[in-house]
Amino acid sequence: MTAEVVTERWRKAVWNAAFNPLSVLAGGADTQTMLHAEGGERFLRHVMEEVCAVAAAAGHPLPAELPEKSLAGTHRMPAYKNSMALDYLNGRPMELEAILGNVVREAERYNVEVPRLETVYRAMKC
Repeated sequence: MTAEVVTERWRKAVWNAAFNPLSVLAGGADTQTMLHAEGGERFLRHVMEEVCAVAAAAGHPLPAELPEKSLAGTHRMPAYKNSMALDYLNGRPMELEAILGNVVREAERYNVEVPRLETVYRAMKC
């Protein structure tokens, strides 16, 4: 796998690791509901920043403005339910390990503190 492909996977993880599990923990919430919940956007930003820190430790630094650009782009879109929310609402298996578990394990591997990611991951495992 080329470095560019791995970096792109990290870029996708920034949005997915923040929005997908939170949508399930919020009962299948759509993107705009999560952004506009009290403290929602701030929480999502912090989760995205944690993913960026893990990516950098793994040798794939991402642009510092990526979390803000991701949030701004999501604000511009109409509300929608992401794939994990749809899986949850329809009783299908969710891609928790691919979307969040791998990021948490890489954080452990590189000794990166990710308290929000770990909390969301542990809550999803219940």
